Amino acid sequence: AHAERYKLRYPFSVRNLLNLYDLYEKDRNYEKSLPLLDQILAIEPDNLRAKELKGEAFDENFEI
Repeated sequence: AHAERYKLRYPFSVRNLLNLYDLYEKDRNYEKSLPLLDQILAIEPDNLRAKELKGEAFDENFEI
């Protein structure tokens, strides 16, 4: 509940959004957790943690 209220006051706090994502994931509330990753990436497109959680992270130096 506190993280939700904090989100209302500070909607661009990536740290809080990641915390809220983790809380929703632990509750298996995927309808609320997955859109948070999109919000995080809209604020910080290069956020590695959000990219990893969404499955978009890759190593640019990786060769096949």
